[in-house]
Amino acid sequence: MRGVWGVILLTILAVYIISFLIIKLPFLEIKEYGVIGIRHDEKQVLQNYLTALGRKIIFLPEEIIFNELNKKFGNRFKDINVDRDFTTEGIVINLTFQRRTPVAKVKVGKNIYLIDREGVIFKDNIPSNLPIIKAKDINELRSVGRKISKIATLVDNITILSDKVIVQKDKIKYILPNIKLIREKELKVLKYALRQNFNAKVIDLRYKKFILLR
Repeated sequence: MRGVWGVILLTILAVYIISFLIIKLPFLEIKEYGVIGIRHDEKQVLQNYLTALGRKIIFLPEEIIFNELNKKFGNRFKDINVDRDFTTEGIVINLTFQRRTPVAKVKVGKNIYLIDREGVIFKDNIPSNLPIIKAKDINELRSVGRKISKIATLVDNITILSDKVIVQKDKIKYILPNIKLIREKELKVLKYALRQNFNAKVIDLRYKKFILLR
């Protein structure tokens, strides 16, 4: 029995030593990084992450790198491609960042976020020419993100209240049902009302017939 355990321990030790020696080989050293899609003000965060990660990045799955980096960057990247090029002189690692494209700004209290066409909420530099969505609960907004982003592409401002949604296009306000009750039918009604260009300050779309408030 002791002989068997001795063989097992020697095998484990041999595997550890071989693995250590392989990692120390020159062609497994990181020669350089190539980065595409990162702004100058984001480089320090990326550099700190890569320094802390060290050579683990050689074997780390791309999905883990994406999740860890995107968490540091406020979920602003739709994809991060990690390409590892093994050469005799070392490994060249190229990282390509694909940034999310915002369709609206989101205001929750004093905090400002962005939302993309897929309804994903994230943080990034805030453009000035986007529609504004006002909400009280960021978690509720995440659950209806795709729906609210569709509305944002049609109007200038959106205010989400507990019992209704108020949207504004130019100087006209349109009242929609509770955000959870809005379906494709309600979106079609809103599109129709926007095309009609009614002469009213407020238009209530929650009923079969529009209520125009002049």
